[in-house]
Amino acid sequence: MASINAATTATKVASGKPILTRDNPLLNRPILPTLLRLSLPNMIALLATAFVAIAETSYVGVLGTTPLAALALVFPMVMLQQMLSSGAMGGGVSSAISRAIGAGQTDRAATLAMHATVIGGLAGVVFTVLFLVAGP
Repeated sequence: MASINAATTATKVASGKPILTRDNPLLNRPILPTLLRLSLPNMIALLATAFVAIAETSYVGVLGTTPLAALALVFPMVMLQQMLSSGAMGGGVSSAISRAIGAGQTDRAATLAMHATVIGGLAGVVFTVLFLVAGP
């Protein structure tokens, strides 16, 4: 465990167990530098994703218009998969796990993570079958 500084305090959660909390930069530090520091990795990742998409499109474009049209046809389904996993499932699961950890319920957090993994695997199987059935 990391060393505890002077800003660390002990608080009690609903279960009555004390947990350690550290200085929260989102609450106690200047807003703009904190937002910039936290958002920079996300901005880099989004730029990298955009560059990869441009590179993939240019590579497929070299193959001709038919492969490029196929890529455009499949793209909405790929985006649906990503939004369901990252947006809907990812947001809900990470919120539930965070609440469980914050309440000191590590067993519940582990169970939620396991359930999310199973649901994600089943969703992957469903999408695979859907793509195979609806494919050429």
